[in-house]
Amino acid sequence: MGYEIDYSRHTEKQAKRDQAIQDIENWLGDRFHVLTTIAMQSEVYKQLSFAAGFAGVQGYPVAALWDETKQEMRDMTT
Repeated sequence: MGYEIDYSRHTEKQAKRDQAIQDIENWLGDRFHVLTTIAMQSEVYKQLSFAAGFAGVQGYPVAALWDETKQEMRDMTT
């Protein structure tokens, strides 16, 4: 059984993103690191979205994880 979370109450973009990623971590528990590893290794969003779907995560939280991971990767290369 799943549930939906409404992130529209967050006015700040980074706070919204942080909450969505925290929700993924709360949902997956110890398996969260597996999804973050997949996010880092994915070349396109669809790869992460596909893997996250198997973990029961979809929608904005996946996009937030994608954006955050890609930003971290950019920060590491500069």
